Amino acid sequence: MRWMATILLVAAQAPGPLRPDAFDETFALVKASAGEARWDEIEWTTSLWEGRKKAAAEGKPLFIWAANGNPIGLT
Repeated sequence: MRWMATILLVAAQAPGPLRPDAFDETFALVKASAGEARWDEIEWTTSLWEGRKKAAAEGKPLFIWAANGNPIGLT
């Protein structure tokens, strides 16, 4: 029962829709700062074969990220 009251309380305090004139200010709050998203500096590839060849040529290991199912959890 407490969780339901919490959800109702949070929903009642939720802000309204984003105004077009407030977009830049809101975007600045959520945008990653310099050096915060270091993974974005890596030259990723979606080809396993190309990645394997590049890793072998540079003497580096492979990092494979695989998932099963819907990326937002809906099945």
